[in-house]
Formats: sequence, C-alpha cells, structure tokens
Amino acid sequence: MGAGSKNPQSNSWHGHDWSPWRTLDEAAGTAIPSVQGIYQLRCAGPDGLAYIGISLNLRSRLMGLRRGLVKPPDHIGHSAAGCLAEIQRRHHAKVEVSFVPMEGTQHRELQGQEVDLIAAHRDAVKKSPPCQFVGHGRRLDLGDLAAD
Repeated sequence: MGAGSKNPQSNSWHGHDWSPWRTLDEAAGTAIPSVQGIYQLRCAGPDGLAYIGISLNLRSRLMGLRRGLVKPPDHIGHSAAGCLAEIQRRHHAKVEVSFVPMEGTQHRELQGQEVDLIAAHRDAVKKSPPCQFVGHGRRLDLGDLAAD
C-alpha cells in the first residue's frame, strides 16, 4: 500500500482505491460486493468524515445503515445510524459512502485497517469522526458538528 492522499475524502486516501462517493440510496442500486472491506461515510457540514467502519459483508452493512437512516427513530441496522440521521437532518444533506472491497482479508486485519484510518483521520482533521464512538457509551456531541 502506497502513501496515498492525506485527505480523508480523496479516492486514494491512505493508499486505498476508494469507490466513488455516492448516497446510500444510490449505492443500493449498484453492485456493492458481498465481501469484507472498509467503508467511510460523510455528510455535508462537518469537517472530515462522519464514520469509518469495516464489515465482513459490505453490501449487508451498507444496506443496514441505509435502513437505519430511512426508518427513524428506531435506527435499526447499525449503532451509528442515529448519529448519521442527526447529521443528515441538521445539514439537510444525504449521507454518502465510499468503500474498498478487501476480499480474503482476515477480520483482525480489517480491524487494524479501521484503527489506522481513524488515526489518519485524527491526524488530518484533528478529531475523530463524530459518529465513530456513538453507541459505545457515547452520545453525539453537537459540538462535534459544524455550526448550522
């Protein structure tokens, strides 16, 4: 893996070949692979990314996030969905996704990739993505979001 861009929203961030950015609705209509990989979510307003994640099945995970965003207030599908829905509501913008399929990658390696990407995001933006640790004993801090 080469150095790549230091911009978390670049298609070559951290040396990966990220898919084009598209809304979760648009992504649902594309061929999201049902393999393991890494993904990132953004929404207009906050600096940087809203969430960085891994999955053993990208298609299932991204569709779960989409379900959580379109069926509030339950946000069934992913622990970060409620936080993402709040950002989407506050900034009147759709959540977008970009991902990297990593077929054959072991779960432990995916976890390492996620940690590395969160650290790279903190280095570039000086904070963690606002929805990163929501659902792990932390609630969305509205100070994490840019002003309306």
